[in-house]
Parts: sequence; structure tokens; C-alpha cells
Amino acid sequence: MSVLTAILVFFINTFYRIVFDSFSVDAIYVGAVCVFIVDAALNFFTTVKIGHIKYESFAEIRGRYLKKDFYIDLFSAAPIEYVLLAAGAGIQPDSPAQTAMLALHALSLVKLCKVSRIFRELGETIPILPSVWRLIHFAYWLALTVHGIVIGWLLIGAGEAHRNAGDQYLRGLYWAITTVSTIEYGDYGPDHDSNIQVFYTLLVELFGVGMFSYVVANVSSLISNLDISRSNWQRKLEEINAYMISQNIRRIFRSG
Repeated sequence: MSVLTAILVFFINTFYRIVFDSFSVDAIYVGAVCVFIVDAALNFFTTVKIGHIKYESFAEIRGRYLKKDFYIDLFSAAPIEYVLLAAGAGIQPDSPAQTAMLALHALSLVKLCKVSRIFRELGETIPILPSVWRLIHFAYWLALTVHGIVIGWLLIGAGEAHRNAGDQYLRGLYWAITTVSTIEYGDYGPDHDSNIQVFYTLLVELFGVGMFSYVVANVSSLISNLDISRSNWQRKLEEINAYMISQNIRRIFRSG
């Protein structure tokens, strides 16, 4: 779970800094990179089970890891920020070169490619109802998506530029949550004279409708499966009844 948290925090922090041209090493970046480095090291010794195949020996684990995820983890764990700072010590703020370096730094987010796989592996080891696990997985991606929506909102010029970075982001987050959750209050909205802002808002609203339908469907499934033992007992009882009927057991019993 620490890796998933680090990826989420790293994603939010990276694009926040890209939008506001903040280019400096901070504790969040250092902490995330340290987690990625530890994760890469542990993957050389962690037993892996793929279907019915289990990799237990160091040679098997190392061979599979080097072929599959090693380069993703290596690139994510590499301290690119320090390299960029060393190479661009004389770069001026808000310059195209600084923007290019921030974009290059964002490539570290290739770690996102492993999120679904990590959730799948955790789902096989943590005893949680599948519907609950799906909601947790969905909530994680929703947090990433909402942050991306806020970043897009600011990039198209819909933020209040006269405010500082934190205030702009907070108001963009407010707009994103109220729009995605379809409870738009109307106090923050697109500029009616900007087609790109109106179109962007339409896309976000469509996403919100789909998200709401998904959540309702999964919550309904979760409620119906809260008592998993009773559900299993009921299913087995129905199977026995169906078998008895197919074998005409009830009629034989009555005739006896």
C-alpha cells in the first residue's frame, strides 16, 4: 500500500509543480523516490504467483523481474530531479527550458503502469470482498483523475490567475468535485465566451455521469453481498434443491 500511496502523492505533486512552474527538490519528491527504490530492491526477493505458477527461488524471481517490471521501477526510482537541477542550474523561472525539464521529470510517472497489477496482487492476499476491493481500486483512480481534471482546468486558463498557486488549485479542486459529482453550485464555471472551457466542462460532466452509475452499481452489489456466508449457504441450498428436483428425489421420498 505504501507504493500506491507514493505513486498517488508523486502524481499529484508532479503535475501541480508543472502547472505552477515550481522546480525544486522537496520532501515529497525525496520520500516518493525512496519508496520506489525500496520497492525495486524488495522485488528481487518477493515471491510471485502468476496463475498456478509460483516463482520462489532468487534466480526465478530475478529473471522474471528483469524481464517484466525492472526498467519501469528503475526509471521511476532514478533521481531525475537532481540530474535536471544539476544540468539546468542557470535556467530562469518560467522559461521554456524549465517547462521542458518539468515535462521530462513527469516521465517518472511510468510507475502508473503498475497500479492495476499491484491492486490485483493485493486483492489475492488481502481478505476483502471483491465489490469492496473494486470500490477501493475505483476510488484510487478517481483521485488521480480528479487531480488531472483540476490540472486541465488550470491549463486552459479557467483558474483565477490573480490568486496564488494554492488558492487557484483549491478552487479548481472545488469546481472539479462539484462538477464530477453532478452537484454543480454555479458559483464556479466556464467562461461562456471560451469554447474550450465549455467543451471541457461538458467532458467532465459526462465523466461524472458515468462515474455515478458505476458507483451506484457497485454499492448495490456490495450491500447484497455483505453477509457473504449466508449468500454462500443460500447458493448451495439452491444447488441442492435443483439437483433433487432434477433427480426426482422429492417424488421418490413421498411415494416411499
